[in-house]
This record gives sequence, C-alpha cells and structure tokens, in this order.
Amino acid sequence: ISTTVKKDEFQELYSNGFIWLQPGIENLSNNFLQHMNKGTHVLQNLQVMKWARELGIHIVWSIMYHFPKENNDWYNDLLEIMPKLTHLSPPGSLNKLRYDRFSEYHTHSEKYNLELQPREYYKYIYPFEENILTDFVYFFEEKKRI
Repeated sequence: ISTTVKKDEFQELYSNGFIWLQPGIENLSNNFLQHMNKGTHVLQNLQVMKWARELGIHIVWSIMYHFPKENNDWYNDLLEIMPKLTHLSPPGSLNKLRYDRFSEYHTHSEKYNLELQPREYYKYIYPFEENILTDFVYFFEEKKRI
C-alpha cells in the first residue's frame, strides 16, 4: 500500500483481515524522500507506522541508501529520528539502491553521472561479453562511484 493511504482505508484493510503490510516506506529523511521522488514525506510514513501499531498490523519497511548525488549530511536526519521511534516497528532491512533496467537511473544514467554495467554475477551465468549482456540483463551496478 501507499503511505498516502487514509486512516479509514487503513482500518478497512485491517477489518478485511490484513495483518501484515508493506507500505512502501523506504526512508525517514525528507531529503532522501524528495531525492527519490517518492511523493511522500516523513510525517506520512510515521503516521502509517503509528496507525499500524494502533491496529496491530505488522509492517515491513526498509531504509534505502547509496543514491547518486546523495548528500552524506542526509544521514544525520536518520541519526536524529531513529532513537525516538523505539515504540514503532523497526526497519526490516537496509537496502543499497539497485539499478534495474527501465528505472530512472538506468534510462537516464548520464543525468546522474552513472556508468552502469551488468551485475557481476551475470558473467558466471551467461557466456557472453559485457556489451551483449548489457542488452538483455535486468540488474546493473556502478562501474565506479562518482
């Protein structure tokens, strides 16, 4: 579900038997959320976490990191807010940004100063050169961090 869900919609999910949800919370820093173009902000994420707690719904969420052109100071937002949230569900994982075919970062890699290559494991699966792999694989990684 989206973190833009309204409380009555959230309650309806619970009434219909939903006890686990993945609401699309991927960070608790407005700087990161704006950079990701998530269309939400920290307060919406926290509100969904609060409603889940009130209703007894378990949520799964994560913190994404390692974005092109991110600012290391943005991590201070997380350092400030996380200790205050011990009453809410913790993140289930930390996920380094993955570059998928057709994503904004893949399609417009030059905009982000990214030089992408097929994920390393593909060369162990397929007996092709990198230029051929680049045309048909789905997951990519940076050749170098700029």
